[in-house]
Amino acid sequence: MYILKSDEMRALEHLVMDTYKIPGLLLMEHAGSAIAEILLKEKLSSCIVVCGRGNNGGDGFVIARQLLLKSVDVKVVVLGSSEIKGDALTNYKILERMCQIYDDIDRIDLNDADVIVDAIFGIGLDRDIKGDYLKAINKINSSASRVVAVDIPSGVNGSTGHIMGKAIKADVTICLEAFKVGHKLYPGAEYCGELILRPIGIPKESYVNYDFNCLEITEDYVRKNMPVRKANTHKGSFGKASVIAGSKGMEGAAILLCSAAMKSGLGLLELHMIDDINDVIKPAVPEILTTDYQLNKVIDSDVVAIGSGCGMSEEFSKVLGEVIAETRKPLVIDADGINVLSHHMEWLKGEIVITPHIKEMSRLTGMTVEAILEDTIGIAKSFAKEHQIVVVLKSARTVVALPTGETFINTTGNSGMAVAGMGDVLTGLITSLIGQGLSIGDASILGVYLHGLSGDNVRNRIGPYGLLPTDVVLEISKIMMELSHE
Repeated sequence: MYILKSDEMRALEHLVMDTYKIPGLLLMEHAGSAIAEILLKEKLSSCIVVCGRGNNGGDGFVIARQLLLKSVDVKVVVLGSSEIKGDALTNYKILERMCQIYDDIDRIDLNDADVIVDAIFGIGLDRDIKGDYLKAINKINSSASRVVAVDIPSGVNGSTGHIMGKAIKADVTICLEAFKVGHKLYPGAEYCGELILRPIGIPKESYVNYDFNCLEITEDYVRKNMPVRKANTHKGSFGKASVIAGSKGMEGAAILLCSAAMKSGLGLLELHMIDDINDVIKPAVPEILTTDYQLNKVIDSDVVAIGSGCGMSEEFSKVLGEVIAETRKPLVIDADGINVLSHHMEWLKGEIVITPHIKEMSRLTGMTVEAILEDTIGIAKSFAKEHQIVVVLKSARTVVALPTGETFINTTGNSGMAVAGMGDVLTGLITSLIGQGLSIGDASILGVYLHGLSGDNVRNRIGPYGLLPTDVVLEISKIMMELSHE
């Protein structure tokens, strides 16, 4: 499912108007009518539609007209001092003959309606909200009425999800034609409430004219790409992984990684230890092999994971450089491995997955955390393309960027997973999926989805408080069975 930036959505609309000769007025009618149809299902008796003076306001005028035709008591407020133009003006002129239109939000009681429709700004907003718009948004957010946003809550940047000073806190957002980045990335995602998607009459074949390459990871995608477990197999059929993880005091990172890898179907795992932590590891994960670090064994594996809980010693730095230089199989690099890489960017080549959180990505790129948060998709995408690797940029909404330029947003997961050790579980899961035959891209995409969904299942049972990585590990196999071909 494509996720578009604001300029991509506008380009698609212009293509349709120019190539297919579908008038913008008709697209606006489809948009407003689709939203009115949803509102009418609620059997509302009264509605306040708050409009801007652009096309989003034009959608609001259509909504108001359609509701009036169904005998709903509708009040309309138009904000701002600029002229209404184009298709929005056409719908305004129709509406002003049907009802009174207010130009001051203070003249109506916002609590005196079943629903307030936010049609102030759409996806084109590129400046902070001020003046009468700010006053209106504050009043709407303070009202007791249910709020429905047209396409995107006013104040949410459609291309980044950032809040432009202030934003409507919607109960429902009815997205038009396609989801936008601002619907899926935080903080914007937190303002949208329930998301409902409705088409507006754009022919699907028109999408092929653009190289839209940001998608949401869907259950259907995961089901289609789940590794198959055939009957006539043995442990070697499901991959052998070498893991270099853990150190004195950080044994838990190795335990979580190895446990997640085995619980998600890996056939054989050998932990290579730089520190002697065997007495802690073996009782915790008896299913794995343990050994002192041996390069010849590491490079004989189907996949190698390195970095979790390893520390920043000179010895580990030497091991990482050696493994990257000599290994011809896929590498999954996490945590301290990423921190060491930030000092040796020339090592970053080969069939590699890196799994940084925002601060680690800051170290890799030399950019500030704030700059990365401004454009997580763009930065992950450019880094993956530049170095021809897979980037799993971890955040509340994790982004997976492939060397091809494709990016995927994951919407599974929850706040209960914001706890130390969750990243180690994800690294083990991705490593396991690569070992079972998936490409590094598909393994990363499935890994973040399954990881988040496992956490969601645990949250649904016990709540977000005290949700531990070990809980997620135990849930993984259940989730994979539910989504498998078995």
